Amino acid sequence: MPRPLNSTDNFETIKNWLDENLTDKNPFTPYQDAIHQDLSKGICFWLMKREGYKILSEHITDQALEAEYSKEINEVQFDLVYLEEIYKAEKTITKTLNWHIDNVNDINALKKSSPLRKVIGALLSDDLLEANIQKKISNFICENLMVFWISGFDCEDNKIISTANILKSHFFPLFDKNHTSTDISKEIMVRTDKVYYNTIKKIEGITYGYLKYKYNDKNDLIAKWIVDNRWNSDNIGYKEISLKNTEINTDMGGKLNDKLNITNNGIIIFKLFKENTKTEEEEKDNKNVIWKSNDLSGWRFTRSRRQDLVGFFKNSDSGNGPPKHESILESMRNLQNIYFKFYYLNS
Repeated sequence: MPRPLNSTDNFETIKNWLDENLTDKNPFTPYQDAIHQDLSKGICFWLMKREGYKILSEHITDQALEAEYSKEINEVQFDLVYLEEIYKAEKTITKTLNWHIDNVNDINALKKSSPLRKVIGALLSDDLLEANIQKKISNFICENLMVFWISGFDCEDNKIISTANILKSHFFPLFDKNHTSTDISKEIMVRTDKVYYNTIKKIEGITYGYLKYKYNDKNDLIAKWIVDNRWNSDNIGYKEISLKNTEINTDMGGKLNDKLNITNNGIIIFKLFKENTKTEEEEKDNKNVIWKSNDLSGWRFTRSRRQDLVGFFKNSDSGNGPPKHESILESMRNLQNIYFKFYYLNS
């Protein structure tokens, strides 16, 4: 049984630990018929032969890579490109390996497919639903990768997690989504996100459900995505309202809801302008903005799919601050014209 790594380990001791535990006795070529029935928990290591870089280089910069950890297998040099810890109750090493090797080609399976398959798929194609792409991914994995695994650790989750974290802090597997320490790794992650996003968009458009999936339900990141993409996406709704000679009062949210009629369309991004703006540049300079935020390029947002504008204007700016309408309506009352511009995610 391998010893767990700890904070006293350094690059050299960890490398020796890997050499001791990733032996010729436990690698296998990853295709389904060869998966070992190991029901334990532990850590899986995916190593790729150097020729694999050339195959994947069509869509990324073709440059030499210096891997943090390499191993010779049958006189062929392999580099560590992916590792993961398996510790949750419903997961085992066998189930995890099946997940990576499974090649079901439909949209629901794609959403749940493994990060490893997504990265490799994005480096092989521009469309993760093109004919035979899943077979291509599986063939690439079978022909270019080897898998090692280490089980044991007294079956203690904390030892597995801490050991994996120490490994990732010293060795940076190229296909790990959190590894962006080099230009090539950043390029791979950016391309993977782009290809995966475009594939989902092709099937079902940009929906709140997808953004929730992509951004782990963090509404501020969803709002940022809308702000960043509002000028070039047909899936972002847009409305502009002039409140010329409108009485400004505490029912402002209700009036806006009536005019917008988008209360059920999720997060709403908006700005309040003193006068109309004609161009994207004018809108971005924030000179005419009545109440701009410190982030999101000055845009405000409702922060919740379930919160309409009425609720937004009645909520406090902070935990113990005044209601929003008290802090902004006063600055609006002396203006003859007020323009609201709204962006929101289409349902």
